[in-house]
Amino acid sequence: MKNLVADLAIIGSGPAGFEAALSAAAEGLSVAVIEKGRWGGVCLNWGCVPFKAFLDIAHRTAESPARRAMPPGEEVPAQLPAQPEMPAQTAQPVQTAQPVQTAQPAQTAQPAQTAQTAQPARSGGENIAEEIRRRCAELVAAGRADILAAFERSGILAIQGRASIAGAGLLEIDYADGSRAELKAKAVLIAAGRGIPEASPGLLRAEQFPLSLAAIPESATILGGGATGLECADALASLGARVVVMEKEERILPGADAFLSRRLKKSLEKKGIVFLAGRAAPLEPLPQTDITLDARGSAPNYRSLFAESSWTRGNIPPGARDGEESLFDSDGRFAVDGSGRTAVRGLYAAGDCTAGPCLATRASAQGRAVGKTIARDLAEGRASGTGAQKSRFPFCVYTKPQAAWTGTTEQDAEAAGITIIEGRSWAAGNAVARIGGSQDGFVRLFFRAGEHNQAGKLLGAQILCDGAAELVALAEAAITSELGAEELSRLNAPHPSYAELIPAAARNALEAARRPVL
Repeated sequence: MKNLVADLAIIGSGPAGFEAALSAAAEGLSVAVIEKGRWGGVCLNWGCVPFKAFLDIAHRTAESPARRAMPPGEEVPAQLPAQPEMPAQTAQPVQTAQPVQTAQPAQTAQPAQTAQTAQPARSGGENIAEEIRRRCAELVAAGRADILAAFERSGILAIQGRASIAGAGLLEIDYADGSRAELKAKAVLIAAGRGIPEASPGLLRAEQFPLSLAAIPESATILGGGATGLECADALASLGARVVVMEKEERILPGADAFLSRRLKKSLEKKGIVFLAGRAAPLEPLPQTDITLDARGSAPNYRSLFAESSWTRGNIPPGARDGEESLFDSDGRFAVDGSGRTAVRGLYAAGDCTAGPCLATRASAQGRAVGKTIARDLAEGRASGTGAQKSRFPFCVYTKPQAAWTGTTEQDAEAAGITIIEGRSWAAGNAVARIGGSQDGFVRLFFRAGEHNQAGKLLGAQILCDGAAELVALAEAAITSELGAEELSRLNAPHPSYAELIPAAARNALEAARRPVL
């Protein structure tokens, strides 16, 4: 059995694990990252990257009559070639973690086992599906290579294997070839993400759909009206499929502002998408469509990481709940303080395996912060205060038009008793929206009402337009910088641009503040 040593061992190579590794290495720590699956986690392999490529191709196809009329090509296999196994880690016993010598070969994407066979919607459907699979696979492979190259540059040991925690700072690693290794670390960070939930019998997970797409289906049912479900529905509708979205809550995007949710729904309905809200499928009959995709979320069980571990039992601080239960919150995720520390000394967690929204932005920020925290804790030989991590992150749904929001919503302000002044601008009056032909949308900015009904600091933003993902970053920066309506009204945005909607909304807020309150 090989014996490895590092200052920090990280389980998982998604956004949180990747950023934590680079952050800790920059602080001078020797770092080892253990990945049991595919480098980059869900974000790179199934979520953010391939799904947005799927959307991009779908939207471009919808805008191009020539693309829609493509003649059928050669027969496309229902699945991609199987992904080759990555070579097992061959590092010899060392005193400190050593960098990888060469990046491992990029992997080709391996498809999910499809539960259903999609039928082509029209001529050229197989060609479009082939392009989607090819483009997604290219992006995923490039992203994996980038991760391994970044680890090599930073002197980070990349280990392909399954890790389990066997004791205080002791990890057991099982390689695909059956060999094993022990890794001794001063600190352990769990950044294992939430993975992709198992699909119900007869269903296919929406995240796995683009990489296993054989042809564009004529019809589809999507279970779940959150970001993933809506993006999948929009892509399929843009490619000509008839789509039904079933959401158990009373409206789609239940975590977003109600006004934004309604407006996005109206925009998507123009593409023929049918929404059935308040439907707890699959407990009730599903529509008769070619495929049914499951876009609902769930949390995995992290307790399996500690199946044979005595570390948690021997290191729980006095006054904490007994045993491993003190590690987890009521939803089974890791309970951490503001700096990513768990109840066990030397054990940290970050990213989607902790409480909060599943956002790559959030996971990356947590990873960068916890990497520095661990370096500081190890240097001082103790936990050095709780610290504070950023708790507000922008959300974006990459439909067409895009929907994005950050900060306080209208409902939040009302519940908290905060008086707000709203400024609103409409995409229909924006030159870029007219040029691009998509005039659905708006920008809503919520400012704190100050003394004498003045429009004070920006508290939140709701955006619906093709450039929403970029504009919400502007709004987030304004909230962080505590800018008010006056400052934002003077923003010199390029003309023509979607960015002009921000100062226009701020000026409207100032005008609203000057109106007499009746």
